[in-house]
Amino acid sequence: MSKSTKTITQAVLDYLATTLLVGDNVECRRAYLPVADVEELELLGKPLVVVCPVDRKAEPVNRGNTLRQQWSIDIAVNAKLKHRNDLSSLLTDEIDELIGLLEKIHDSFIHCVIGGNGNETRIVCTQPKHLIFCDMEMIMEYNCFLGVVRASVE
Repeated sequence: MSKSTKTITQAVLDYLATTLLVGDNVECRRAYLPVADVEELELLGKPLVVVCPVDRKAEPVNRGNTLRQQWSIDIAVNAKLKHRNDLSSLLTDEIDELIGLLEKIHDSFIHCVIGGNGNETRIVCTQPKHLIFCDMEMIMEYNCFLGVVRASVE
């Protein structure tokens, strides 16, 4: 049975919500564009984690006519920086905290299994990579942080 893009990205989003303990500190959502609008980030006032599908490959597997699907999912951390004109140490600390969040996301996708109980979608994650560790242009031009982890899920 083929799984939809929405099903897969929603499962990844739900996993992130439990892993990151989303609440007052971070907001997560699904989207098809990894970069959030600067004005929206300013209004939000906290980091936004965006789950965005990038690529899907499917190949039939002979065991029971199943279909193996491999997905590339980008998980982007977007945030409006608050300390651009303050002491440089405050800006550095703010970026350090966002990079820490990005690293936590990266680490949570190293050889993990999401779901898989009963008829639920089972997703196996392997070898995430930092696609964008810290986009300097976003910091310089828009006073925003952008970092992206690409997770490979099957």
